[in-house]
Amino acid sequence: MSSLRKTALGVAVAAALISSSVSAQNTKKPAQPAPAAKPTVSAASKVMTRDELRRCIKIQDDTKALSVELERYQAEAAPEKARIAQMSEDLKAQRQALDGPGARLKDLQAAFKEQKEKADDWKRRYEELEDQKGSRTYEKRKMELAAEQKALSKRADELEAQRKELYGPYEAAAAAYNEKAAAYDAAANAWNARNDKAAQLDDKIHELKADYAAECANRKFDENDEKAIRQGK
Repeated sequence: MSSLRKTALGVAVAAALISSSVSAQNTKKPAQPAPAAKPTVSAASKVMTRDELRRCIKIQDDTKALSVELERYQAEAAPEKARIAQMSEDLKAQRQALDGPGARLKDLQAAFKEQKEKADDWKRRYEELEDQKGSRTYEKRKMELAAEQKALSKRADELEAQRKELYGPYEAAAAAYNEKAAAYDAAANAWNARNDKAAQLDDKIHELKADYAAECANRKFDENDEKAIRQGK
């Protein structure tokens, strides 16, 4: 916008034209006055009304306020992005540290499954043997099953000891990992929401600038109107 001060510019130009015309009369026959040209007023040169000026001022103020808010978002973005990236790297390291114990626990689960299958098979064979009491091989088979039961019991104790050794620390490490993963998700979601807000602000600023270019740029206005608007009138 360019301010407009009311001056006597039009009168000064008219006086100069009159003076030139008088000088010409001394040497030539007075010429017929040319018809006055019709003034053309473009939208850019037309003086804004107070309401138009009020809207343009509001566009300027809104653009400035939104730009300040966007700059704040952008200033916060860099360190927050770095913090989230570091959180991601920390999670990767924690996850890799869980891979080894996790694989051993998986193998242990397979061993427990195999142990159960052997125990079930032992029970089935023992029940079958009880139906063969009095047979010649009964006592021998019973002693063999007792020895096998002892070995199965020993193996079960070994597996349980391994489970306790692995599972406790793994469970604690997994809980710590899940807690940090939840914090990372929350930070990432907040980051995405902040980015969406920043994008919306940027879009709105561009819209306001386009409105200003279309409605206000290079338009003249009365400074008295601006003063009145600033005063809330």
